[in-house]
Amino acid sequence: MKKRISLSILCMLFYVASLFFISSKQNVYDVELEINQSNYVINRVENGAYCNIPLVISNHSNRTVSTQLNINLSYHLYKVVEGQHELVSIENIRSTVSNIYPKEVKEVNMQIEVPTESGTYIVYADLIEENVTWYSEHGMLTAYTILEVY
Repeated sequence: MKKRISLSILCMLFYVASLFFISSKQNVYDVELEINQSNYVINRVENGAYCNIPLVISNHSNRTVSTQLNINLSYHLYKVVEGQHELVSIENIRSTVSNIYPKEVKEVNMQIEVPTESGTYIVYADLIEENVTWYSEHGMLTAYTILEVY
């Protein structure tokens, strides 16, 4: 009887440990960004130097996404020239992110600086853990929108 109980306890401990091991191996960069509007037309004179693009962040990871934890929202900017995407800037202004807990979905505004030159641009939203890494470098798919500047 004691062996059966000990074996049951051992099996239960092994099961709990395996659950912990599996959950600790979850990708902490498992976050999804979605921009609902595919195209923005900006008249630089009317809107000034900045504009906001609303997007949805779905946190599928097991950790909180938050500016308080050194995780911010930013973007990469490309200009479309003769059908090719030319990099304008990787490092851009940061937008704050209030706590988005694991398995939570939240709408946030991403502030972008409107380019000084007229043209067609592609804005790729990305999360950055400051001084560590961009989330897109770990498999997070970036969301994008087209920005027409006149």
